[in-house]
Amino acid sequence: MRLKTGLLAGVVLAAFWHLPAAQGGELKYIETSKPEMLNPVDGARNVIGVRLLELMFRGLMSIDEEGEWVPEIALKKPEYNEETQEFAVELKQGLLWPDGQPVTPADVVHSLNIYRDPRSKYGNASSFEVFAEVAPLDDHAVRFKLRHNDSRAIGRMGFYIMPKHLLGDSTYIPQESAFNRNPVGAGPFKITTLEENRIKLGWNDKYYAAPGSIDKVEMTVNPDENTHLGLLLSGWVHFDPVVRPQDLPQLETSLDVNVLPYDSQSWYGFAFNCKNEVLKFREVRQALSMAFNKGESLKSIFQDRGQLISGPFTSSSFCFNPEIQPYAYDSERAKQILAELGFVDEDGDGVREVNGQPLRLRMVLSKAMSQSNKNVCSDFAQQLTKALNLDVEMDWQEESAWYEKVFFKRDYDITFVSWKFDEGSNIYPLFSKTEQEPGYFNIVQFENDEIQEYLERFGNSADNTERTEVGKRLHELIHQECPYNFLWTVEYSAAYRSDEFAKMPRIHPFYFFSYIDQWELRE
Repeated sequence: MRLKTGLLAGVVLAAFWHLPAAQGGELKYIETSKPEMLNPVDGARNVIGVRLLELMFRGLMSIDEEGEWVPEIALKKPEYNEETQEFAVELKQGLLWPDGQPVTPADVVHSLNIYRDPRSKYGNASSFEVFAEVAPLDDHAVRFKLRHNDSRAIGRMGFYIMPKHLLGDSTYIPQESAFNRNPVGAGPFKITTLEENRIKLGWNDKYYAAPGSIDKVEMTVNPDENTHLGLLLSGWVHFDPVVRPQDLPQLETSLDVNVLPYDSQSWYGFAFNCKNEVLKFREVRQALSMAFNKGESLKSIFQDRGQLISGPFTSSSFCFNPEIQPYAYDSERAKQILAELGFVDEDGDGVREVNGQPLRLRMVLSKAMSQSNKNVCSDFAQQLTKALNLDVEMDWQEESAWYEKVFFKRDYDITFVSWKFDEGSNIYPLFSKTEQEPGYFNIVQFENDEIQEYLERFGNSADNTERTEVGKRLHELIHQECPYNFLWTVEYSAAYRSDEFAKMPRIHPFYFFSYIDQWELRE
């Protein structure tokens, strides 16, 4: 049975216990888009991709409900040798890829090298820097040699394994690779049909475990969120992973649909390009944060189903610093700050100037975001324009164009993003000066020597108490520097057809489908 860590959003619904589970059933769920590339490096850049990849791929280890690392495709949990600073991971016997080829230590090493290749721009590549050497020990085991003693390195074993024989010798997966459209993993499902608005997955009969109640999955892609409620209520789909807040009242009173709240383990915010001639000033970034009434926006758009945040860690993180409060809404103080910096409306046209030119800020935004988040962006732009006399342009782009502008060209002033945490609450990619190159996650191009020092300590420390204290200090410092207007973490809700499930499905807040082997459909 495969388990991962996180808050469990579901418990068994007692009223369903008497219903027999279906054998070989199909689960149909709905998304607003599908990832352009389906390999584990690029596909995991958004939560829709994370959900899909979890159905197809597996790592050496995963985390159980108690937060302990347990074997996945590894035969057993490895033992770390502090004297030699190494450990070996033995693979389960007889593991096969869907095409019948064996899963080997060479696949593990090659996969890790893909994640570590700078061209891959993998967000968590820094977590693998502890490995000085990774190589096959024999035909069934991989040896991991560390740069320094770190017993937590065993917790780096969750990365998805990919087949070397299908990827070739290169440690970079180019955009044109066939693997992006037809990925092959060691997980329970494999893609059988790939269409523009539908992805079908069938059972991988080479998977090391037997199928449960579900052996087929269909992901329907429908960008129009207004139709999701009707598709679920009509039974066209069985499951909606993320329900719109405005649809919850109707779903909560439905006799055919049950709602599952769950912790999203993510936060939302506006990213400020710190290389901008105005946004490079910390005080300006703070002023823009003060000028947005995010409490009112959370209440009106998300029905107050969330929590305001003050920094890069949410309240569920061990690094959260409860002493740091969000910037209070204070448009008068925000105006005063801009005036003190010399950004004033000298010509009386209603727009402040900088170096004699109108103070213009361009918000580059993705058309693929939810309507709720679009409303948040509109609120933010309107409030900055009205309260601070700024010229704010909303530049809506297709998802691929937005990604290119923000992550590669850094061609934006402000953008809207979310950050979803892994088990380690890793924020190194967001704020490290080593992660500023095109394609990396420090999209705000932020640099701060003190914060860099704490980021390194956070990543290298093996002492949990020290990591907690360092994390809390990072929360405080990043709040002060304000490279993001940190908004909130929202309470997500999934919804499922009660007439399709024999018991309530359990949801992993990060990987979502981690417990699908325990889900039971009705006959």
